[in-house]
Amino acid sequence: MRDHESVHPPPRGTSCLTGLLAVAAALGAGHLLAGLTGSPGSSPFLAVGNSAIDLAPEPVKDFAIAAFGEANKTALLVGMGVVLAVLGAAGGLASRGGPLPGLILVGLGGTAGALATLGRPDLPTWAVAVPLSSTVVGGVVFALLWSASRPRGPRKDTGEDPALTGSGAGLGRRRLLVSTGAVALGSATAALGGQALTGRGGLEESRRAVTARLPPPSPPPGGADFVDQGTPTFITANDDFYRVDTALRVPALRAEDWRLRVHGLVERELSLNFDDLLRRPWRTETITMTCVSNEVGGPYVSTAEFVGVPLRDLLREAGVRAGAERVFGTSVDGYTAATPVETLLDPDRVALLAFGMNGEALPPEHGFPVRMVTAGLYGYVSATKWLVDLE
Repeated sequence: MRDHESVHPPPRGTSCLTGLLAVAAALGAGHLLAGLTGSPGSSPFLAVGNSAIDLAPEPVKDFAIAAFGEANKTALLVGMGVVLAVLGAAGGLASRGGPLPGLILVGLGGTAGALATLGRPDLPTWAVAVPLSSTVVGGVVFALLWSASRPRGPRKDTGEDPALTGSGAGLGRRRLLVSTGAVALGSATAALGGQALTGRGGLEESRRAVTARLPPPSPPPGGADFVDQGTPTFITANDDFYRVDTALRVPALRAEDWRLRVHGLVERELSLNFDDLLRRPWRTETITMTCVSNEVGGPYVSTAEFVGVPLRDLLREAGVRAGAERVFGTSVDGYTAATPVETLLDPDRVALLAFGMNGEALPPEHGFPVRMVTAGLYGYVSATKWLVDLE
C-alpha cells in the first residue's frame, strides 16, 4: 500500500491570515493594474468606494459630513478596509475544511468591483478587466496559501516524525512563512507602485504655469474682518478653504489636457481648451461659499477671490434655446450638478468658470484646472469641480 500523510485543519489564526492576505493581494494587484492602464478609478477599492458614495442616500451623506467633517472620505476608506479585513478573515476561517468558501468570497468581491467599475460614468468599459484580473490574483493567492497552510501529520504506516525527516509539518511551516511573507511584500509593493503610477505627474508644473498668468490678489477692504479680536480673516487661505465633495481620489487633470464641451439645447455647440478660455474676458470676484450641511457657526463656510470667465457670456455665445431649464455640469470623475439657467443668465448674479483662487491657480482639491463658482447658491447645485462638460 502507498504511504500517505494525514492532513489536519490549520490553526484558526493561520486560516484568518490566509483570507486577509488573499484580500490584500487582490486589492494591491487591482491598484497596480489601475495605474498601469492609466485608469486609477478602476482600482476595485476606489471603484466600490465611489459607487458607495454615489448610491448613499442624502441623509447618510449629511450624517457623514456632520460626524467626520472633511475626514469623511478617510472614514469611509478605513471603514471599507475594516469590513474587507473581517470578510477576509471570515472567509479563511470558513475554509479550514476546504478552499471553496474562501474562493466564493473572493469571487463575490470581484463581482462587486466589476459592477462598480461598469457603473462609473468616468471609466471606459474595458476598465472592468482591472477588477476581474485582481479577482484572479486573489483567488490564486488564496488557493496557494490554503495549500501551504495544511499541516502534515506523521505517516500512518511508518510512524515517522516529519519534523525529523525535513518534510511534513516542519517543511509546511517554513513554506507557509515564506509564502505569507512573499504575498504580504508583493501586495504592499503592488499597492505602492499603483499609487506612484496614479500620482499627479506634471500637475504642479501645469498649475505654476497658470499661476504665472494670473494677477496678484487684491488686498481685502479695510475693516472687512476683526482679526485683532479673534475672528477669521476676511479671505480664507487656500489651504484652509473648506472642502466637501464626492471624490475619493482628487482628479489629476492638467490645464494642457483640459477640454470643455457646451452642448444640448443650444444654437451653437462649443468646444474649448484652456487657452481658448483664457483668451476671453476675465473677472475677479470675491465670493463666499458655504455647504448646505453647514450649521450656524459651522466650519463649512469660506471666502476667496476667484478669477474666471463669466459663465453668462459663454451661454449667450452658445445661444440657449427656449425650454432649457437647467445647465447640467459634469466633472471629469463623473459627478454632476444641475444649475438653473435663469440664475446663470442673470446679469446681477456672479457665476464664473473659475481657474484662479487667491492669486494662484485653483488647488487640485478645489477643482483645478476649471470649476464652476456661483454666488448665492449652495455648491451641490452650482459649483462643479474639475468641470469638463456643460449640457
